[in-house]
Amino acid sequence: MINLHVGRQTFDFDCGATALQLVMAYYGVDIRGDELMKALGTGEDGTPVSGMIKVAEDHGFSVIAKSGWTLKELKQMLDKGYPVIVLVQAWADQYMTLEEWKSDYDDGHYVIVIGYSKGVLLFEDPSSFHRTWLREREFMARWHDVDTGSQEKFEHFGIVLTGKEPAVKIPKHMD
Repeated sequence: MINLHVGRQTFDFDCGATALQLVMAYYGVDIRGDELMKALGTGEDGTPVSGMIKVAEDHGFSVIAKSGWTLKELKQMLDKGYPVIVLVQAWADQYMTLEEWKSDYDDGHYVIVIGYSKGVLLFEDPSSFHRTWLREREFMARWHDVDTGSQEKFEHFGIVLTGKEPAVKIPKHMD
């Protein structure tokens, strides 16, 4: 499991900004949430994918962002130590079957995949203080969304930041 910082979104629409903030912090890039939301173009409809890519590149990252990831490719990125930001359907107001999740595009949410074990994927989830998880088949049924900016449908979409080493976490004196 990748040792990612823990964070919590402030609003019900800033999961993308918080996810990017946590991944950037993993690599030692420190940016306040309000500044990041402004740079990303985060609004009440969420955070556009194009904003996520541009801001990450503006902070010196190379970005792999694409639809069509396989579960095997996702796990390979995790094995290399890369957290993967994904778009999923989550936190619906009602119970949903796997078939219902497959056709749902109203409950989009950014989460960060940080690990896997025995058919389960582990997430740093900006909407929860707890680490969350899904079984692989649940994840596959829910791994899609519609971009808030372009309205493009994303199927099995992921974002990986490369080009920097993870930051060493050491205590610092509080000045």
